[in-house]
Amino acid sequence: MQRFSLFFFFLFLFFSPRVFSSPVNLEKWQEATLYNNQGLEYERQGNVDEAFKSYEKAIQTDPTLAIAYSNLGNLYYERRDYKEAANFFKKAIRIHPEMANFHVNLANVFYAGKDYDKAISEYEVALKLDSSNAVAENNLGDAYLRKGSFQLAHHHLGKAIELNSRLAVAYANRGELYLLEKRQDEARESLKRAVELNPEEAEPYFHLAKIYEDAYNTPLALTHYGAYLERSPRGPRALEVAKKIQDLSMQANQSRQS
Repeated sequence: MQRFSLFFFFLFLFFSPRVFSSPVNLEKWQEATLYNNQGLEYERQGNVDEAFKSYEKAIQTDPTLAIAYSNLGNLYYERRDYKEAANFFKKAIRIHPEMANFHVNLANVFYAGKDYDKAISEYEVALKLDSSNAVAENNLGDAYLRKGSFQLAHHHLGKAIELNSRLAVAYANRGELYLLEKRQDEARESLKRAVELNPEEAEPYFHLAKIYEDAYNTPLALTHYGAYLERSPRGPRALEVAKKIQDLSMQANQSRQS
Protein backbone atom coordinates (compact mmCIF):
# COMPACT_ATOMS: atom_id res chain seq x y z
CA MET A 1 0.00 0.00 0.00
CA GLN A 2 1.16 3.53 -0.60
CA ARG A 3 1.24 4.53 3.03
CA PHE A 4 2.67 7.98 2.75
CA SER A 5 2.90 11.02 0.56
CA LEU A 6 6.03 12.74 -0.67
CA PHE A 7 5.81 16.50 -0.58
CA PHE A 8 6.90 18.28 -3.75
CA PHE A 9 7.19 22.06 -3.74
CA PHE A 10 6.26 24.62 -6.37
CA LEU A 11 7.17 28.24 -5.74
CA PHE A 12 5.48 31.35 -7.04
CA LEU A 13 7.87 34.12 -7.95
CA PHE A 14 6.00 36.68 -5.85
CA PHE A 15 6.72 34.72 -2.62
CA SER A 16 9.38 36.10 -0.36
CA PRO A 17 12.60 34.19 -1.05
CA ARG A 18 13.22 33.97 2.69
CA VAL A 19 10.33 31.54 2.99
CA PHE A 20 12.28 28.71 1.35
CA SER A 21 15.76 30.10 0.75
CA SER A 22 18.46 32.44 1.97
CA PRO A 23 19.47 33.60 -1.50
CA VAL A 24 22.69 35.12 -2.64
CA ASN A 25 20.50 37.71 -4.34
CA LEU A 26 16.95 38.06 -5.56
CA GLU A 27 17.86 37.55 -9.21
CA LYS A 28 19.59 34.25 -8.48
CA TRP A 29 16.67 33.13 -6.32
CA GLN A 30 14.19 33.86 -9.10
CA GLU A 31 16.30 31.95 -11.62
CA ALA A 32 16.65 29.00 -9.27
CA THR A 33 12.92 29.05 -8.59
CA LEU A 34 12.19 28.84 -12.32
CA TYR A 35 14.46 25.79 -12.58
CA ASN A 36 12.69 24.18 -9.61
CA ASN A 37 9.26 24.75 -11.11
CA GLN A 38 10.50 23.51 -14.47
CA GLY A 39 11.59 20.30 -12.74
CA LEU A 40 8.10 19.78 -11.38
CA GLU A 41 6.65 20.30 -14.85
CA TYR A 42 9.04 17.71 -16.30
CA GLU A 43 7.90 15.28 -13.61
CA ARG A 44 4.26 15.82 -14.52
CA GLN A 45 5.22 14.96 -18.10
CA GLY A 46 7.04 11.82 -16.96
CA ASN A 47 10.44 13.18 -18.01
CA VAL A 48 12.37 12.30 -14.87
CA ASP A 49 15.85 12.74 -16.35
CA GLU A 50 15.12 16.36 -17.27
CA ALA A 51 13.54 16.89 -13.85
CA PHE A 52 16.80 15.78 -12.24
CA LYS A 53 18.73 18.27 -14.37
CA SER A 54 16.36 21.12 -13.54
CA TYR A 55 16.55 20.57 -9.79
CA GLU A 56 20.34 20.33 -9.99
CA LYS A 57 20.44 23.62 -11.93
CA ALA A 58 18.25 25.18 -9.26
CA ILE A 59 20.70 24.13 -6.55
CA GLN A 60 23.71 25.28 -8.56
CA THR A 61 22.06 28.66 -9.11
CA ASP A 62 20.99 29.14 -5.48
CA PRO A 63 22.59 26.59 -3.11
CA THR A 64 20.21 27.67 -0.33
CA LEU A 65 16.98 26.84 -2.20
CA ALA A 66 15.78 24.17 0.24
CA ILE A 67 12.80 23.03 -1.78
CA ALA A 68 15.01 22.02 -4.70
CA TYR A 69 16.97 19.69 -2.39
CA SER A 70 13.70 18.21 -1.14
CA ASN A 71 12.29 17.73 -4.64
CA LEU A 72 15.53 16.11 -5.77
CA GLY A 73 15.40 13.86 -2.72
CA ASN A 74 11.93 12.75 -3.77
CA LEU A 75 13.25 11.66 -7.16
CA TYR A 76 15.96 9.57 -5.52
CA TYR A 77 13.34 8.14 -3.17
CA GLU A 78 11.15 7.09 -6.07
CA ARG A 79 14.19 5.35 -7.59
CA ARG A 80 14.64 3.58 -4.23
CA ASP A 81 18.02 5.18 -3.76
CA TYR A 82 17.22 5.84 -0.13
CA LYS A 83 20.74 6.88 0.88
CA GLU A 84 20.81 9.73 -1.64
CA ALA A 85 17.20 10.65 -0.86
CA ALA A 86 18.05 10.98 2.84
CA ASN A 87 21.12 13.10 2.03
CA PHE A 88 19.05 15.63 0.09
CA PHE A 89 16.23 15.74 2.65
CA LYS A 90 18.80 16.38 5.38
CA LYS A 91 20.28 19.22 3.33
CA ALA A 92 16.81 20.76 2.98
CA ILE A 93 16.29 20.43 6.74
CA ARG A 94 19.65 22.05 7.52
CA ILE A 95 18.57 25.10 5.51
CA HIS A 96 15.02 25.24 6.87
CA PRO A 97 14.54 22.97 9.92
CA GLU A 98 11.16 24.57 10.59
CA MET A 99 9.58 23.01 7.47
CA ALA A 100 7.46 20.09 8.73
CA ASN A 101 7.13 18.39 5.35
CA PHE A 102 10.90 18.13 4.94
CA HIS A 103 10.88 16.03 8.11
CA VAL A 104 7.98 13.94 6.77
CA ASN A 105 9.96 13.21 3.61
CA LEU A 106 13.02 12.15 5.61
CA ALA A 107 10.85 9.99 7.87
CA ASN A 108 9.46 8.27 4.79
CA VAL A 109 12.99 7.21 3.87
CA PHE A 110 13.51 5.66 7.30
CA TYR A 111 10.12 3.95 7.02
CA ALA A 112 11.05 2.50 3.62
CA GLY A 113 14.22 1.09 5.19
CA LYS A 114 12.13 -0.38 8.05
CA ASP A 115 13.92 1.80 10.59
CA TYR A 116 10.63 2.59 12.29
CA ASP A 117 12.14 4.20 15.38
CA LYS A 118 13.92 6.86 13.31
CA ALA A 119 10.80 7.30 11.17
CA ILE A 120 8.68 7.84 14.28
CA SER A 121 11.16 10.39 15.60
CA GLU A 122 11.01 12.46 12.39
CA TYR A 123 7.22 12.24 12.11
CA GLU A 124 7.00 13.51 15.69
CA VAL A 125 9.28 16.43 14.84
CA ALA A 126 7.02 17.24 11.89
CA LEU A 127 3.95 17.22 14.13
CA LYS A 128 5.60 19.48 16.68
CA LEU A 129 6.16 21.93 13.84
CA ASP A 130 2.70 21.43 12.32
CA SER A 131 0.12 19.75 14.54
CA SER A 132 -2.47 19.86 11.74
CA ASN A 133 -0.43 17.67 9.37
CA ALA A 134 -2.79 14.75 8.67
CA VAL A 135 -0.27 12.93 6.48
CA ALA A 136 2.32 12.97 9.27
CA GLU A 137 -0.29 11.61 11.71
CA ASN A 138 -1.21 8.83 9.28
CA ASN A 139 2.40 7.90 8.63
CA LEU A 140 3.20 7.95 12.34
CA GLY A 141 0.24 5.66 13.01
CA ASP A 142 1.37 3.33 10.26
CA ALA A 143 4.91 3.20 11.68
CA TYR A 144 3.50 2.24 15.07
CA LEU A 145 1.39 -0.40 13.32
CA ARG A 146 4.54 -1.93 11.82
CA LYS A 147 6.10 -2.01 15.29
CA GLY A 148 3.04 -3.78 16.72
CA SER A 149 2.09 -0.83 18.93
CA PHE A 150 -1.60 -1.07 18.11
CA GLN A 151 -2.88 1.38 20.72
CA LEU A 152 -0.58 4.14 19.48
CA ALA A 153 -1.41 3.21 15.89
CA HIS A 154 -5.12 3.66 16.61
CA HIS A 155 -4.48 7.01 18.28
CA HIS A 156 -2.54 8.52 15.39
CA LEU A 157 -4.65 7.03 12.59
CA GLY A 158 -7.74 8.32 14.35
CA LYS A 159 -6.12 11.74 14.63
CA ALA A 160 -5.27 11.70 10.92
CA ILE A 161 -8.90 11.01 10.05
CA GLU A 162 -10.03 13.70 12.47
CA LEU A 163 -7.76 16.19 10.71
CA ASN A 164 -8.72 15.05 7.20
CA SER A 165 -11.83 12.91 6.93
CA ARG A 166 -11.09 12.24 3.26
CA LEU A 167 -7.58 10.85 3.70
CA ALA A 168 -8.12 7.45 2.10
CA VAL A 169 -4.81 5.92 3.17
CA ALA A 170 -5.64 6.49 6.84
CA TYR A 171 -8.83 4.44 6.48
CA ALA A 172 -6.88 1.76 4.60
CA ASN A 173 -4.26 1.58 7.33
CA ARG A 174 -6.90 1.48 10.04
CA GLY A 175 -8.66 -1.30 8.17
CA GLU A 176 -5.46 -3.31 8.13
CA LEU A 177 -5.03 -2.63 11.84
CA TYR A 178 -8.54 -3.91 12.54
CA LEU A 179 -7.73 -7.04 10.55
CA LEU A 180 -4.68 -7.72 12.68
CA GLU A 181 -6.93 -7.37 15.72
CA LYS A 182 -9.44 -9.77 14.10
CA ARG A 183 -12.15 -7.12 14.09
CA GLN A 184 -13.49 -8.12 10.69
CA ASP A 185 -16.62 -5.97 10.57
CA GLU A 186 -14.79 -2.77 11.49
CA ALA A 187 -12.00 -3.65 9.07
CA ARG A 188 -14.47 -4.13 6.23
CA GLU A 189 -16.16 -0.78 6.84
CA SER A 190 -12.86 1.10 7.07
CA LEU A 191 -11.52 -0.53 3.91
CA LYS A 192 -14.75 0.18 2.04
CA ARG A 193 -14.39 3.82 2.99
CA ALA A 194 -10.82 3.81 1.69
CA VAL A 195 -12.03 2.42 -1.64
CA GLU A 196 -14.82 4.97 -1.81
CA LEU A 197 -12.37 7.83 -1.29
CA ASN A 198 -9.63 6.48 -3.57
CA PRO A 199 -10.93 3.76 -5.89
CA GLU A 200 -7.60 3.55 -7.76
CA GLU A 201 -5.53 2.33 -4.80
CA ALA A 202 -5.12 -1.45 -5.10
CA GLU A 203 -4.27 -2.67 -1.61
CA PRO A 204 -7.66 -2.14 0.11
CA TYR A 205 -9.28 -4.38 -2.51
CA PHE A 206 -6.89 -7.18 -1.55
CA HIS A 207 -7.79 -6.97 2.13
CA LEU A 208 -11.50 -6.76 1.33
CA ALA A 209 -11.18 -9.82 -0.90
CA LYS A 210 -9.55 -11.74 1.96
CA ILE A 211 -12.41 -10.77 4.27
CA TYR A 212 -15.00 -11.97 1.77
CA GLU A 213 -13.04 -15.15 1.04
CA ASP A 214 -12.84 -15.96 4.75
CA ALA A 215 -16.60 -15.38 4.95
CA TYR A 216 -17.11 -17.85 2.03
CA ASN A 217 -18.54 -15.08 -0.13
CA THR A 218 -16.82 -16.22 -3.30
CA PRO A 219 -18.47 -13.78 -5.75
CA LEU A 220 -17.40 -10.73 -3.75
CA ALA A 221 -13.96 -12.22 -3.11
CA LEU A 222 -13.47 -12.72 -6.85
CA THR A 223 -14.72 -9.20 -7.59
CA HIS A 224 -12.25 -7.61 -5.19
CA TYR A 225 -9.30 -9.80 -6.15
CA GLY A 226 -10.03 -8.83 -9.74
CA ALA A 227 -10.16 -5.16 -8.78
CA TYR A 228 -6.76 -5.48 -7.12
CA LEU A 229 -5.21 -7.17 -10.15
CA GLU A 230 -6.69 -4.60 -12.52
CA ARG A 231 -5.05 -1.79 -10.56
CA SER A 232 -1.78 -3.53 -9.76
CA PRO A 233 -1.05 -6.12 -12.48
CA ARG A 234 2.67 -6.10 -11.63
CA GLY A 235 2.32 -5.39 -7.92
CA PRO A 236 3.86 -7.41 -5.11
CA ARG A 237 0.73 -9.51 -4.71
CA ALA A 238 -0.09 -9.98 -8.39
CA LEU A 239 0.96 -13.65 -8.67
CA GLU A 240 -0.72 -14.54 -5.39
CA VAL A 241 -3.94 -12.82 -6.45
CA ALA A 242 -3.94 -14.42 -9.91
CA LYS A 243 -3.65 -17.84 -8.23
CA LYS A 244 -6.46 -16.95 -5.83
CA ILE A 245 -8.73 -15.98 -8.71
CA GLN A 246 -7.93 -19.22 -10.53
CA ASP A 247 -8.56 -21.38 -7.46
CA LEU A 248 -11.75 -19.62 -6.43
CA SER A 249 -13.10 -19.73 -9.99
CA MET A 250 -12.46 -23.47 -10.16
CA GLN A 251 -14.17 -23.99 -6.82
CA ALA A 252 -17.17 -21.96 -7.96
CA ASN A 253 -17.42 -23.98 -11.20
CA GLN A 254 -17.22 -27.26 -9.32
CA SER A 255 -19.96 -26.12 -6.93
CA ARG A 256 -22.23 -25.23 -9.83
CA GLN A 257 -21.66 -28.61 -11.48
CA SER A 258 -22.25 -30.69 -8.35
